[in-house]
Amino acid sequence: YAGYLSAAGLGLAFLLFARAFAEPAALTFGKTFASDAYSSFFGLLVCATAILSTLTGIGHLREHGLLRGEFFVLILLATIGMLVMAQAKDFLVLFVGLELMSLAVYALCAYERQRQKAVEAAFKYFLIGSFSTAFLLFGIAFLFGATGDTSYEAVANLVRTQGSSFFVMLGLTFVLIGFLFKVAAVPFHMW
Repeated sequence: YAGYLSAAGLGLAFLLFARAFAEPAALTFGKTFASDAYSSFFGLLVCATAILSTLTGIGHLREHGLLRGEFFVLILLATIGMLVMAQAKDFLVLFVGLELMSLAVYALCAYERQRQKAVEAAFKYFLIGSFSTAFLLFGIAFLFGATGDTSYEAVANLVRTQGSSFFVMLGLTFVLIGFLFKVAAVPFHMW
């Protein structure tokens, strides 16, 4: 029943995001999270995808004798990470959401732990993810050093008022490289 309970919880989250879609934009938790149309749209998208993944996973896992509760916990953790990223207004909050999602996805890659290729794939994905995390954190550190803040708004205000300084551009470049490594975009897919 864990899969159906997870799908029901995700359905409730979907309905809450649908309700929040029409509400006015608001910032919460010290202006690090946003509740606006943008975050609600991605909340709906992430919840719908997680519901489909959960429901299709039930049959697949049952068919292969892998139906255990931790699969659904990992799906929920990855979903929470994606929702945090969608609502983030601060680079550190974005980082926490990205890492929560990534760690759950690494574990999902190795879910069939008796298959050597699944464990190898998860280990390689973890190594690449760790490498990209270093770039991302290095970029955030440069942005913090240049602006004294990690919020998107502070970086945008600095660029708007003073132009793009060397350290802001370096920080944004490292953040971009970290994301490109994380999603294995060209030319970072070769590693």
